[in-house]
Amino acid sequence: MPHKDLKAPGAHRREVLLLAGAAGAAGLAGCMSGDDNGNGNGNTSGNGNGNGDDDDVSDDIDDQADVSNREIQPNWISPSASEAQELNPLRINDTTSSARLAPLLDGPYGLDENDEFYGYWFEDYETEDNQTWTFHLRDNLQWGGDYGQMTTEDWVFHVENIAQNEDNWTAHVNQSNWDDVESVTAVDDTTLEVEIADPDPLFVRQPTFWGTYILPKALVEPYFQDYQDGNENAGEELNGSDAVQQLQYTGNLGPYTFESRDIEDRFVAVRNEDYYKRGDDEDWEDAPYFEQYTINILEEESTRLAEFETGGLSSITIPADQVQNYQGEDDYTIVESATPYCSILAYNQRANGWEELRKREVRRALAMAIDKETVANDIYRGFAKPAQTFQPEYSDFYNDDQVEPVGVGDSYNVDEARSLLEENLSDDYSYDGDTLVDADGNQVVLSFVYSNGASLTEDSARYIADALGGLGIDVDSNGVPFNTMLEQYAMVAEDGEPQGIFNDPEAEDPQALSSAREWDLMWGIGFNTYPRSPGSIAAFWTASSGTNFYGYVPEEDLGSMIQEGATATDEEEQQEIFAEVFGILSRDLPVNFIHFQDDIYGYQDEVVFTEDPSPSWGYKQYSWWMTDDPHN
Repeated sequence: MPHKDLKAPGAHRREVLLLAGAAGAAGLAGCMSGDDNGNGNGNTSGNGNGNGDDDDVSDDIDDQADVSNREIQPNWISPSASEAQELNPLRINDTTSSARLAPLLDGPYGLDENDEFYGYWFEDYETEDNQTWTFHLRDNLQWGGDYGQMTTEDWVFHVENIAQNEDNWTAHVNQSNWDDVESVTAVDDTTLEVEIADPDPLFVRQPTFWGTYILPKALVEPYFQDYQDGNENAGEELNGSDAVQQLQYTGNLGPYTFESRDIEDRFVAVRNEDYYKRGDDEDWEDAPYFEQYTINILEEESTRLAEFETGGLSSITIPADQVQNYQGEDDYTIVESATPYCSILAYNQRANGWEELRKREVRRALAMAIDKETVANDIYRGFAKPAQTFQPEYSDFYNDDQVEPVGVGDSYNVDEARSLLEENLSDDYSYDGDTLVDADGNQVVLSFVYSNGASLTEDSARYIADALGGLGIDVDSNGVPFNTMLEQYAMVAEDGEPQGIFNDPEAEDPQALSSAREWDLMWGIGFNTYPRSPGSIAAFWTASSGTNFYGYVPEEDLGSMIQEGATATDEEEQQEIFAEVFGILSRDLPVNFIHFQDDIYGYQDEVVFTEDPSPSWGYKQYSWWMTDDPHN
């Protein structure tokens, strides 16, 4: 994934997936996200179908301003709780990092309110048999520097020499998204024909193309040649090049152009005078509608909120426990959006985690001691729903009969959890009274890392630590910035140095891998569950999947089951297969699926939107405008 697979809960959203703004973000960040950004930039994940909330807190945004009064305003200002982990699009799969690229790169296409194709770089597509897909690239796309026009040759080179390169010489984090692509052919400069292994009616909703940023062939090809000539550091040299780190290749491919970056302080982009999409229709007539796009890093949530209230920010993600402070206020517009991101408590089953976590019964015991309804209803004020597996209940692929709940109702039971531990822990462990002790008689201590900077993430982290204390376990909690958590605790490390990847697909034993720092439990990450194209979940739940930083090794062949489900052409059969997969995950608990959180965005009242609230919120973000400058 750089597909918005990871998200810092509360970040936007998408991550994480990470995502990335609108279209591009959706794809890129699409994997992970976290309670991190707080930027209010909308759905960076795409792919959520959501169910809408009958009692949501969204304001009425139908009363839009007269477009004849539309002017270019000085600045759109968003917050971020932490610095970007990466700027190389080949290595991004979190929403915090992808949010920097999103204003500069639109990506091939987005998904609209109805999860339908919305064209950016790709104008449209067609397929007759769901196996051969033809995409049509615009003819006015220009890379920056001397890299020329973006053509289908760029895409063919990317797929053949980067995305599907067996050595993964660029450390591409989303190679698994391309497993089903058999061939890509440049029919001409703007017509790309894609052949996939088996018919897939949902292919256009998969993050294969939808969530992908690429680099120009003319930039990458010399490094690839060096690699073929024996330079094993060619991928690192490409990553460290000015073209990548200074974002010199983005050309007219996004609404803004990179201007400056002050580490841990500010990211600035300026209006792209050659933006390819300008003039597409009335919404994009003179887009973007701001001279500058700024991301200010404000680590503390209270600082972000105060900055928003004094007009220093255009938008923000509002924590659930703060919503009442903004509802009904004329100065702000509130938008609530369901998301496909599942907030998870990760169990480290790798070499530097507690070995007992490799047993599903031990993982279930810990899950039984945590009341998800307390987290969703008390801490997140009802703006979250308990999760039981890696799919929201509104999904067509979720089946109650297959899912085994834990942590709700009768399945929240501390006494039974303790009994389950006693039955399944190795002989080295036992209870001394109410205290779980090891062979030396010392209390079991679990290392618990979580992302800081968001009060609800921190509140829920404290609750989780207290809940596990009910099992006689001492929890050593450590709050760190989201990007630090990814780099130091999630990424594969060698000799203590993070390697820029979350898993090594070629590793003979993924549980032998480790990260730079030890940990047992991790909180503050959301995973994209892809409820419209669940075949994409292969990015998480196989031993070799790119996101598997927790060392999960399923006993059943989930990879084959997911593949079978993704290529089933009969809808009922597809639903049955994925329902079985999600049932297995609910029993295996590779992580503790805690909840699905709604995103609540706040905007200055001057903001005028060009789309309706939906789980795809933000897919047209760069056509939004303001009636006046709220920052002066």
